[in-house]
Amino acid sequence: MVRITLNNLTMMHHTMHLHGHFFRVINTNGAYLPLKHTVNVPLMQKVVIEFDANESGGWFFHCHVLYHLAGGMARVYNYGMPRDPRMEDFPVNKLIHETNKYYS
Repeated sequence: MVRITLNNLTMMHHTMHLHGHFFRVINTNGAYLPLKHTVNVPLMQKVVIEFDANESGGWFFHCHVLYHLAGGMARVYNYGMPRDPRMEDFPVNKLIHETNKYYS
């Protein structure tokens, strides 16, 4: 299981979509957690999602608000496959450090 916490520190809603997976939205509904592929993250709030990483490959995760997507609110989650050798000059810890400047 992979758990992702989405912290929206902006004054806009973000409709986040994960390709290739359905995820549970972790909330107070207990056994009746909603199963979704897109979730709205309200302004100045936190949403926690969890999914089973059972489809190896690269999966696009992005905001459905088009100008947010065009502005870079998108990532690819890769798992279950070797790292692309073209990324040798970009170690993961450097990429995480760089993105932490923009995303919490």
